[in-house]
Amino acid sequence: MDNIVPTRDEFISVYKYCITNKHIEITLNKIKAVFGVMPLKIFVILSVFREFNLLEYTINEIDNILIIDFTKQSISKFNLDESLILINIKELKDRYLESY
Repeated sequence: MDNIVPTRDEFISVYKYCITNKHIEITLNKIKAVFGVMPLKIFVILSVFREFNLLEYTINEIDNILIIDFTKQSISKFNLDESLILINIKELKDRYLESY
């Protein structure tokens, strides 16, 4: 359960990859190879970036392809602590750890 919350370094790594490659199409089974992060974390990271209007992503279920389109120019800073998605994921993790 500790592995569901992405680290700051993972956010940075994915951000750099997305800003460099404005349009990305990868098969779902290659997510970990491309980003070096487990797929669940990638979807958390992408959802947080979408929450900040940095990108859009979709999944082509027929071809099993993740499509990412980076929508903004480089933003110098944004506060991950303001992300409702990340706040909820952290809370979910904390509740799980308290229950065991």
